[in-house]
Amino acid sequence: MAHTLVFEHAIEYLDSPRNVGITIEITLIRGNRRRRIQAKIDTGAEYCIFQRDYADALDLDVTSGELITFDSAGGPFTAWGHYVTIESFDFQHEALVFFSDTYGFRRNLLGRRGWIEHVQLGLIDYQSKLYVSKLQ
Repeated sequence: MAHTLVFEHAIEYLDSPRNVGITIEITLIRGNRRRRIQAKIDTGAEYCIFQRDYADALDLDVTSGELITFDSAGGPFTAWGHYVTIESFDFQHEALVFFSDTYGFRRNLLGRRGWIEHVQLGLIDYQSKLYVSKLQ
């Protein structure tokens, strides 16, 4: 039985030894502050997690958020949760995201809660193609 899916956006992503993973450009928004960043889609991450610097750029008092400890392959780390607006492609949504407790966190991750739950994704990895639509 064949199935048909329709997507609003199709992009080719660069996946190389220097740029591992699926990276897209997003904008984090809080009030009138906006910050464009590169983030990796991570279907194994429960939440969206970003570098501490971006909380500063959005003028967030990081430690006033919800504290959580994450377990990762690199070991446990703590992060603080805040609601922000995420803009990707041509749509926006509000989400609870987490900012690393320290400034050494090197990745920005788009996880299941906060981003993936708001989109319809299609992936053809051997062609480096990502298909995305806003979840209706």
